[in-house]
Amino acid sequence: NAPATEVSKTSNGVRVASETAHGETATVGVWIDAGSRYETSKNNGAAHFLEHMAFKGTKNRTQQQLELEIENMGAHLNAYTSREQTVYYAKVFKNDVPKA
Repeated sequence: NAPATEVSKTSNGVRVASETAHGETATVGVWIDAGSRYETSKNNGAAHFLEHMAFKGTKNRTQQQLELEIENMGAHLNAYTSREQTVYYAKVFKNDVPKA
């Protein structure tokens, strides 16, 4: 029996879908309406390119620091791009959800 999905909205309009499960892990993700469907001949491949750039580091963390932080939590970080969306997600232990 699958848990019911609850959909709420933050004060800035971001929709949040949550499910309460009783396992030891959780998946936290962001689904963005950015895929090849929304691209033109001038920006073809942009969503997929940006998906890969997300794991190259940030202003505050290098790529290696990001990888170590995720590995030290025992987490799994991944992303994919489809025709409709670009998705970034982390599979973490339930106690690490706030960090994810």
